Amino acid sequence: MTRKRATANVSLLLSIILSVIAVALPAQATWHHIMTEDFERPPNQWPWATAGHSWGISPGDNRWGIQATYYHVGFGVQSAWCYMDPGNEHDPEFDPYPSNFYTYMYWGPFDLSQAEAALAAFHIFNRTYSGDSLYWAGSESAGGQGLLWSGSHSGTLSGFEERIMDFANLRNAQGDSVSLLGERYVYIYFLFRSNGDANVDMGGFVDDLVIAWDDGLVDLAVVRLTFLKPDSSVYAYVPVYGDTVIAELRWATYGRGLLPPFHLVGTFDEATELDTLIDWAEGEEVYLSYYPAKVMSSGDHGYSFLFDPTDEVEETYEDNNQLDSTFHVDEPNLPPEFTWVRPGLVADTTDESYLLQWAVDDAEDNALLYLYFDTDTFDFNGYIIPGGAGISEDDGPDTLRWNVAAFPNGEVLWPYARVDDPVNSVQLYARAPVVVQHGSETLPRKDPAGLTFSLSQNFPNPFNEATIIRFSIAEAGPVTLRVCDLLGHEKCVLLNERLSPGTYSATLNTAGWPSGLYLGTLTSSQGNLTRKMVLLK
Repeated sequence: MTRKRATANVSLLLSIILSVIAVALPAQATWHHIMTEDFERPPNQWPWATAGHSWGISPGDNRWGIQATYYHVGFGVQSAWCYMDPGNEHDPEFDPYPSNFYTYMYWGPFDLSQAEAALAAFHIFNRTYSGDSLYWAGSESAGGQGLLWSGSHSGTLSGFEERIMDFANLRNAQGDSVSLLGERYVYIYFLFRSNGDANVDMGGFVDDLVIAWDDGLVDLAVVRLTFLKPDSSVYAYVPVYGDTVIAELRWATYGRGLLPPFHLVGTFDEATELDTLIDWAEGEEVYLSYYPAKVMSSGDHGYSFLFDPTDEVEETYEDNNQLDSTFHVDEPNLPPEFTWVRPGLVADTTDESYLLQWAVDDAEDNALLYLYFDTDTFDFNGYIIPGGAGISEDDGPDTLRWNVAAFPNGEVLWPYARVDDPVNSVQLYARAPVVVQHGSETLPRKDPAGLTFSLSQNFPNPFNEATIIRFSIAEAGPVTLRVCDLLGHEKCVLLNERLSPGTYSATLNTAGWPSGLYLGTLTSSQGNLTRKMVLLK
């Protein structure tokens, strides 16, 4: 037969008890947790006992025990069952309870002497006929004496359902209302009783028991601090230099007692900027406070909020009234400063090569320089100058020899620079162009090195992890250098740039790649070239 899981929705009360106690939110309520029982301990050790408390069961061969066929899915895969033959594993679907059957289980003792309210939340599942019922009750004694009734159920349920037991509103045998609040020794009971007819089924099941009590006081608690932007959206990172920050403080009150007026004090960088009197009535609601906007400067900063600094409110907990938040704001990362020295204010002419010169400064010393040339001074849509990619701004002399021999006579070339650091990117054209003059020639001159479109064999080859790939191009334009495996799967793109004629090199790092044969392919307007590369580890 198929085993079944019975489910139920958790009520608001159980959600509050579990969220405050079991999940241990930073704000503590005035409800004090006594116990949570999910019936997941070893069945062969039932009835279980802990320090100062224990489960008890009625005497007899047939009584309450632990089974794993029907259970509420909230905590585990076992529950308590009203019909269990000690020492044997029974399936409720094949072991109906008998007629004239009476059995109980109880847990305790627990102390309600300081309680202004006390509740138990639990789930039941019932498979009975009319007249056969599951009951829950309280008592000041073990052994089934002096029972004060809370509720009962007879008949079949479709699944586990939650029930609430109020220890302030129980009934004695005469039907009078009786409270167990203020009592030092209290027990909770679950009982099952069948009548004398032959109609029997599987009986009653209990799971996920939670007991808690309220001391009648209130509790103030800070919940969290959130940094907001001026448009009220949330900062996804620690505020940085120049940010305008609004602090949103969430706080709450809990409990049943009357809350007198109290003070809230807030400081920013140890200067008191908020001292206000708050006058609320009863709590268990979350309130918001907005702290004045601050423009962040560099250095260490800190917010501090303190509720009820002069103890105007008698609280259950006094250790959750303060929230401190500290953070560091770095100095601003200013954009790099770049100045063209050569070309200067007027155009320069050259035949075969030209010495570019510049000055660059970056406060963080982590900028990289890229030198390009363009045919105009619009859009920064030019070609990388050979040797001009990824120059560290603090590396060596700020010059680069530029080979222009392959350009046509009279070509006007505008150098420009792009300087990148982790935060900023600056681009700047030279103030004047470089003009190519080859005497009386009108056609492009052949480059002295005899440049052709070529892809050299990588070196070393075979290689272990790193190798260098050299190539040359004879025409300016877009150039791509990519590496694939033998199945054609692209492993990386080493280069995807607009390049001018020249000889270049790229370093391939294969950390984490498996040994094998790889293909390096160079693509430009002149065609495609491929080399085989062997990786041995």
